[in-house]
Amino acid sequence: MNWQVIVVKLKEKSLGYTTLGELIKECREKKCLSLTDLSNLSGITKGGLSKIESGETKRPELSTIKSIANVLDIPYKEIVEHYIELEQRPEALRELLLEVIKFSDNNLISKVTLKLLQSHQEDTYTSLEKLYGLAESISDSQVKIILYNSIVKYSRQHGIMTYLAKALFHKYLIERDDFSRLHETYQSGKYALHYTDFLSPNERTLFLYKLGVHAFNLMLYNECIELCELVLEEDGTESRIKADAVGAICNAYFYLEQYDKAESYLDVYKGFSFPHIPDNVKLMTAALNSARGLVDTAIKQLQKSLESSRNTTIHVINRLFELHLRNNDLQSIEELLENEPKLEQQTFITPYQKSELAYFYKLKGDFTLRKGDFHDAMNCYIKSALEYGKVSAHANSMDCLRLIMDSYISRNKEMDISVLQKLKELYNEIRVIM
Repeated sequence: MNWQVIVVKLKEKSLGYTTLGELIKECREKKCLSLTDLSNLSGITKGGLSKIESGETKRPELSTIKSIANVLDIPYKEIVEHYIELEQRPEALRELLLEVIKFSDNNLISKVTLKLLQSHQEDTYTSLEKLYGLAESISDSQVKIILYNSIVKYSRQHGIMTYLAKALFHKYLIERDDFSRLHETYQSGKYALHYTDFLSPNERTLFLYKLGVHAFNLMLYNECIELCELVLEEDGTESRIKADAVGAICNAYFYLEQYDKAESYLDVYKGFSFPHIPDNVKLMTAALNSARGLVDTAIKQLQKSLESSRNTTIHVINRLFELHLRNNDLQSIEELLENEPKLEQQTFITPYQKSELAYFYKLKGDFTLRKGDFHDAMNCYIKSALEYGKVSAHANSMDCLRLIMDSYISRNKEMDISVLQKLKELYNEIRVIM
C-alpha cells in the first residue's frame, strides 16, 4: 500500500506534511522525541521507523502504524478512513474491521465491511461466509446488526440468497427483543418469510416459531396459528419448539373463542413431557372451564394452581381476578392481592408476561375503583398504561387513559395537579416508546 497517499487530504487541513513519513517525523519532533525514543515507546525498531519516515517503506502494516499513532497522538481514525480507501487485501481488511469494531464507530464498520465484500482478491462466497461467521461471534448486538445489514444489502444486490436469508433471520432475532418496536419488527420478520427456503431446516423451524409467537404477542391470533402450524409441518420431532408451537396455537384459539379447537390442541399439548407443560395445562383447563360457564370449578382449579405453581403465577392471578370481579367477590380479591409481593419478586421476560402484568394493574384499578378508592384506582390505570406501552400495546394504553378520563367525567371530579403531572409523565414515556 502507498501510505503516502493516505495523508494527502490531511495536508488540506494545514498539518504541514505531504507523506505519512513526514507526518510521523513532524509529530515526533513536536514531542521532542528521537528515533530511539520513539522506538523504545512504540516497540518498532529504529531502522523500521527511519524507513517509514523516509518513505522507503511504502506499505507499513496497520499494527505498526497503530503503535506509532498511539505514541504520537496521531488522529488514528482519520488514517483508518484512508486505509479503507487504499487497502484491497481481504485479511488486512478483516484485521482493520476488528480494529474499528473496538472503536464502536458504526460508520467505519459499514465502510470496512463494504470494502471487504467488494474486494476482488477473494471469492464473494468466501467473504460472505467469513463475515457471517464474524457477526455470529460478536456479542455487541448493534455491531451484529450493522454487519448483517451489510450482508443483506450485498447479498440482495448480487443474488446470493442463502446469506440474504441467514442475515435477515439473525437480524430479526436481535431486533424482535426490542419490545417497544414489536409492530415494526414483526413486519421485518414477515418480509424475511420470503426467503425461508434458503434457511436450514432448524433455522426455518425456529424462525417460524419466533414469528408465530411474535404474532401472538401482537394479538394477531390467526397469523399465529398459521405460522405455528407451519412449525408442526417442519418439525418431525417431539422438540420443545414443537411443543410450544402447539401451546401457542391452543392459546390463540382460546382468545379467538374457538374453545373446541383450543381443547383439541390442549390434548395434543398434554402429550409432551417438558417440565413446564403440566402448569400450562392446568391453567388452560381452568380457563376453558371458565369460558364454558363452569366458574366454580375454574376457581378451584386456579386456586390450586396458585398454591403450587410459580411459572404461571401472573396468569393464574389474572384469571382469578377476572372471575372474582365478575362475581363481585371483593373479599376474595382482597385475599388474592396478598399474592402481589410474589409478582414484585418475579422477573417478567416475554412481551406476553409483561402485558399480563399491565393487565393486572388494570384489573387492580377496576377493583379499587369499585371499592371507592378513586386515587389509587387512577394510579393503577396509569401504571397499566405505562406497562402496556413497553410492549407496543398502545391501544391498551389508550384504553387505560380513556378509563381515567371517563372516571373523572362520570363522577364530575376535577383532576388535581398531581394526577395531571403523572399523565404528563406517562404521555412523555409513551411518546418515547412509540
